[in-house]
Amino acid sequence: MGTKFSTLRASARRAASGRRRIPAGVLAAAPALLLALPLLAAAPPAHAAEVAYRVEGRDARLVLRWRKPVTYSFKKVGSLYLFRFSRPVAGSVAPFAASVRKLVGQVRLLGKGRVLMVRTRPGKVALRHRKNGNAIIIVLRDLAAAAGHKPAGKTASKPVTPQRVPLSVIGLGKKGGYMLAFRWRIPFEYRVAAQRRRVTLVFSRPGRIVPSAVALRNLRQRGIAMTQRSLGGTIIVTLSFKKDVRVRAARKGGALRLDVTPVAGAPARPPRRPGAINPRLTVSAVGGGTRLAFDWPVSVSAAAFRYGGHLWLVFGAPARFNLSIARQRLGKDVEDIEQTLLDNATIVRLRTSRQVSAVLEREGWEWRVTLRRGRLLPRTPIFVKVDPKKGRGGTVTMRAGAAGSVITITDPAVGSTLFILPLRAPGLGIERGKRFPTFRLLPSVQGIVVEPLSDGLTVAVRGDMVEITNPHGLFVSGDR
Repeated sequence: MGTKFSTLRASARRAASGRRRIPAGVLAAAPALLLALPLLAAAPPAHAAEVAYRVEGRDARLVLRWRKPVTYSFKKVGSLYLFRFSRPVAGSVAPFAASVRKLVGQVRLLGKGRVLMVRTRPGKVALRHRKNGNAIIIVLRDLAAAAGHKPAGKTASKPVTPQRVPLSVIGLGKKGGYMLAFRWRIPFEYRVAAQRRRVTLVFSRPGRIVPSAVALRNLRQRGIAMTQRSLGGTIIVTLSFKKDVRVRAARKGGALRLDVTPVAGAPARPPRRPGAINPRLTVSAVGGGTRLAFDWPVSVSAAAFRYGGHLWLVFGAPARFNLSIARQRLGKDVEDIEQTLLDNATIVRLRTSRQVSAVLEREGWEWRVTLRRGRLLPRTPIFVKVDPKKGRGGTVTMRAGAAGSVITITDPAVGSTLFILPLRAPGLGIERGKRFPTFRLLPSVQGIVVEPLSDGLTVAVRGDMVEITNPHGLFVSGDR
């Protein structure tokens, strides 16, 4: 009896004091739990967006990219813009807000990252926004800078002078090799697309390449033709060679060094057929879809893929099609069709819904593109081989057969650069898009499309192989 009352009294005292015994296992695990709390708090929500931005002069672009599909709504109240997303944003917009403080008064994330608030300065900024795949792009444009003057009562601002980039050509004395040095005075980024007799360089800053007198003489002596053009705040430089060459690009100090080595014993190419190319475009309805027939007088390569809300058709020769009749005969699934003429390619873009796919067939020199609802899939997928031990930081190769020249374009809406490789064999494409640390392979029904994500990416055609390298490393692992 005494023992029972003693136990009851001890229980009463513990209850009165409010203390409870903690099991020894919990006490032992407490330090690990305390260390894990900051990590748990810092873990981003699943499928949250990554934040990237780019500022050129007084214009700025904010890119929010999710790993899964996302929707958003938009509302404007005076100078206040509100974006509401179906998925949260994990990154911080504070660095972007600091870089555009002259254009906007406030940029903040609200509602656990699902609402973006942008407060602009009245009358100074134009804001545009669009959706590109799983990314939402917001562009801020300075109205005063775009008009070439400041508001009344202030002195007009001077236009930004494009950067002058000196070019020098130096012989290396190794099997007839030589070096081209593009000497920038400010930080820059670059992309390289190399073929046997053509190299395209894309610099991410506006300006102009200025060869010295000695460099011009050396270019002429070596039979190198150089052209350049400005597009969307970038410089696109094209170098054409009379003989097959191998190139290697690397940054050295404030310059881009391009080492060029002639390929010994390379077969001479037949001369290009003289005269202008005048292909014919016909549109007809077939089996619940629409067929576009591009009848070329010569054999050309082609690529087809979807990017930025458009279906792209890229042909490896310059030509201009009559689109007025085509617009009248396109089906209801095609909203518009437009074309862009480059010095080595023709780009036809169709604005369609994402449910519309394309099937490419070739009959002689005629390319037939059939548009109908369905998945965008190639008939023969291209195998992508990844070798993490080859070269500097790995190499990615693909067997493409008879390929054309790499076509370099810059999307003015997004500012991204694309390397497009049209192919002559119909149905060869990338079945599923593949993302690597330094570039993306876009899915395609025809051809190969590479979107660089880092500085220094090189896309080169070696016979029937396509090789992607980066002197700074691709950081790849295993076959995909």
